[in-house]
Amino acid sequence: MLARVGTFLGNLVIIRLLGLDLLGELGLIESWLKVAMMFAVFGVDAAVTKYVSHHLESDPKQVGEIAATALVLGGISTALVGGLLFIVLKVPHLSGWALRQGAGAGPTVEVLTRFAFIFPVLIALFMAKQVIVSIFYGLQAFEVFVWANAIIGLISFPVSYLLVRWQGLLGALEVRGVLVAVEIVLLIFPMRRALRRMGAKLSLSNFRQNGQRLLAFGLPTLVGQLVANPVQPLMLSFLAAQPGGIVQVGLITTAQRLSSLASFVPGSMAATVMPALSTEVGRGDMRRFRDGVLVALRMLWLSTLPVVLLLMAACPTLLGFLYGSEYVAAWPVTLLFLVIALLVGVNQSADRALAAANRMWLSTANNLLWALMFIPLALILIPRGMALGYALAFLVSFALYVLIQLRWLRRLFRVRLMSLVPLFALSMLTMAAAWLIAVRLVLPVQIVAAVALAGVAVFLQWRLLLSGAERQALQRRAHRLWTRGLALANKIDRAAERGGPDVDGG
Repeated sequence: MLARVGTFLGNLVIIRLLGLDLLGELGLIESWLKVAMMFAVFGVDAAVTKYVSHHLESDPKQVGEIAATALVLGGISTALVGGLLFIVLKVPHLSGWALRQGAGAGPTVEVLTRFAFIFPVLIALFMAKQVIVSIFYGLQAFEVFVWANAIIGLISFPVSYLLVRWQGLLGALEVRGVLVAVEIVLLIFPMRRALRRMGAKLSLSNFRQNGQRLLAFGLPTLVGQLVANPVQPLMLSFLAAQPGGIVQVGLITTAQRLSSLASFVPGSMAATVMPALSTEVGRGDMRRFRDGVLVALRMLWLSTLPVVLLLMAACPTLLGFLYGSEYVAAWPVTLLFLVIALLVGVNQSADRALAAANRMWLSTANNLLWALMFIPLALILIPRGMALGYALAFLVSFALYVLIQLRWLRRLFRVRLMSLVPLFALSMLTMAAAWLIAVRLVLPVQIVAAVALAGVAVFLQWRLLLSGAERQALQRRAHRLWTRGLALANKIDRAAERGGPDVDGG
């Protein structure tokens, strides 16, 4: 939450300073940068989390070898991908060939070519961060992210303002690099300390064997990403090539920025799903695995819904207040992306459950089905509805994809999906109410109604959708957090009265 608030304020500055045209170019750059990152990481991040968590209790030496092998493999792939991308964009013959390919290639390649020099640096930084974070996920040492995220949240706003004000679109890319570099510095020393503490020394022993294991697990992950990830940049490039298309891409980028406020909760929680489920698979306890999948589905859904409802109902007002009047036109697109954010939260549990159970090729096949549904829908709807057509094609195809994923969970692991029906019914009713509030009401009634709707959803979830044991567990956790907060406040007060810090670091 600390990091998300800071980065949201940083994105707010970027959107206000750039304007719709440059924001559209930033959206294109970021979408294709994700594709380059996909090749650089090569699915090794998911493999690291899988194998580190698998050997966490049984073989600490293996954990250190896996971590070191992943860092080396990531460095090699980053050098290859970053260098190749730079050559393709900077050699006139190669970039000229790309400009002639397809209706949407021209505007996109022209934008990418201007910033080719910074891509290898960004790819290297993002890869290093991804692998380090995956090691911590495998270690299930999630508390280490608290201070790192707090610092990133604090510096996001000033760094974004200074760099974008100074260098415009280039500054917006530099912001990404600076924040990731700071995060790497904050995480790399705790990573080495955590590994040493458990006796997992970084080592390249058995490099070939461990490398083969990581690549064997990462290959289906890469193939699944290769099927799905380039599809969105391609369709955004197709949209950019339409008359006024760059502005439409800017509207989509704005909608995605606002909807990210709803997706950070499931995104944060989903990081705990695969290592926890992989541990159960390693123990051979499939009953706990099945129960864990259902808990993950419910908790990510329950935690996302109130935020989605609040943002949906207040969407037109928030866009105008946060970004400016020219961005209010993005509200229908934003509504659809907020529904997608809810589906993404559900799918993250399903996808990670399949990965934890070594069903990566099944997940890859499902990604292919989504791409085959999304592409024709986007090609039909984008010329007719522009940004709204893109969002509608995404929503329809992704909803079908999530249903397919859930069906496999039920078939393979007998997950009791019927228990999710009340939650689905509540979601449909409350999202319909949120849409009516966004369409029919204006300030200040719209904000009041949005807050009330989110409050009603929380109340109904608490009373009707959580069991008594779950409510008691949450109450105990909240009580412990409150008690610790009071104890910390008292320690700070005592230290202040003594005129210096507490001797134990408090």
